[in-house]
Amino acid sequence: MTDWKDVAIRAAKTFAQSFLGALITLFASGAEPGSAFSKTAIISALAAAISAAWNGVLNPWLDSQK
Repeated sequence: MTDWKDVAIRAAKTFAQSFLGALITLFASGAEPGSAFSKTAIISALAAAISAAWNGVLNPWLDSQK
C-alpha cells in the first residue's frame, strides 16, 4: 500500500532542495533572475515529479516484484 502523504512530503522536500540549489547556482553565476527564475521553478517541479513517480509508483512496483 502506498503512503501518499509520505510521497507528497518527499516530493515537496525534493522541490525545495532542487529549487534552492538551482537558485544559489543562478545567483552565484551572476545571471539575471528574470526568466531564469521561472526555468529554476520548472526544473524543480520536474525533479519533484520524478521523486513522486519513484516513491509512489516505481519503488512500490519494484518491491512487489521481489
